[in-house]
Amino acid sequence: MIKIANNAVKDNAGNWSSGVELNPTITFNNIYKCSAGTYLPENSTSCVTCPANSYCEGSSGTYDGKEHGKITCSSLDSGSYTTSNAGSSAASSCYIPKANLSGKYVATAKAAPVTCTKGYYCPGTTNINYGSTGGRTACGGGKYNDSTGSSSSSACKNISANCYGTNGTTTYADRDDSQECDGGW
Repeated sequence: MIKIANNAVKDNAGNWSSGVELNPTITFNNIYKCSAGTYLPENSTSCVTCPANSYCEGSSGTYDGKEHGKITCSSLDSGSYTTSNAGSSAASSCYIPKANLSGKYVATAKAAPVTCTKGYYCPGTTNINYGSTGGRTACGGGKYNDSTGSSSSSACKNISANCYGTNGTTTYADRDDSQECDGGW
């Protein structure tokens, strides 16, 4: 199809249509426009679906034969956000795969994962999207974990009688605050 003006389009058979197209072509004055989730590949005159591991917010401009509108997820801040589905249209679609998060969590939005802290475990069972935090679970009532980098709840131990400790969110004390729990708590 050849787009000639104001969305009026004449196809190769000479038929006119309204010009509504899924993948817009270059207009008669060399202007392109790609909608969110699509981009203009190098030396192409049609917008295509954004590939996996990238996002495409939509773009427009003067056609110059160069690629426009595709941003790779790995180019975001920390370089840790490497994955997205095809057709993604926002940076928040990029994520750190859960396989890369065992024993780690994202403490600050848009940052790289860090080692799981004492009092918690980080199982790596959920992808973390760009702009989000998470991946860390507190040991819970009556339990503590004195190790870093733990990926399983089995790292959380029971706080025994006559000792004190913390589970990451609450400090537990029993009858004798002078005796630390096993593991130096």
